[in-house]
Amino acid sequence: MRNTAFKVGDIITIERSFNSKSGYRYTLIGLMGGAALIEEKMQANNNIPGCNVTQIFRFQFLQPGNAEIQFISYRPHDEMVLEDTLVYKVYPFEAEHDTTGLWSHYRPLLDSDKCLFDNCIYYLIGAKYIPSSVSVQELNGKNYRFECSYIPLTKKSRVGYAIIEINVPLKGAPTIVRISSTIID
Repeated sequence: MRNTAFKVGDIITIERSFNSKSGYRYTLIGLMGGAALIEEKMQANNNIPGCNVTQIFRFQFLQPGNAEIQFISYRPHDEMVLEDTLVYKVYPFEAEHDTTGLWSHYRPLLDSDKCLFDNCIYYLIGAKYIPSSVSVQELNGKNYRFECSYIPLTKKSRVGYAIIEINVPLKGAPTIVRISSTIID
C-alpha cells in the first residue's frame, strides 16, 4: 500500500519500468494541486542492450490540499494507455522541534494584537504610535514586538520608527518592556 499523506516540503519518487526493446515510455500528463516535478531521469538497470529501464520522477509538495499526478504509457505509432490518477493529501508543515523562545517572523496585526497594543500604550504621552506588524515569542508567557511609526506631539514633529516590546505574563497584566526608536527625516 502506498503512502498518500504528506507534509508541505516532502519529496516523493515515482518509478516506472519498461523493457528498452519494447519502445514504451512514460510521460507525465497530469499534475494538479500543490505538487511540482523537480527531476525526471532514466536509469538502465544494467548496461546490456534490451535490458529493463526505469524512469524516475521526483515531485515536491509545495502547498496544502490535494495533489494529483497522472502518467500515460505509450509506444510511438501505438495506442496510449492512461494510468489511474494518483491522489495525495498534503498537510501544512508543522515544526517538529521546540520553538519556545524563538521570535516569529513579523506578520500583519490581528484584531487581538491591535487591542493589546492599544490597551498598553493608552497612558503613553508625547507621541502617537501606529503599529504596522508584530513578531511573537513564547517564553514566560507571550512577548510581542510591534513595529510602529510614530509622530512626536511637539511643534516640530518628525516621523519616527519604533519597536515596542510588550510582555503578557502567564499571570498578571501586560506591560511595556522596552521602546526603541529612531527619528526619520
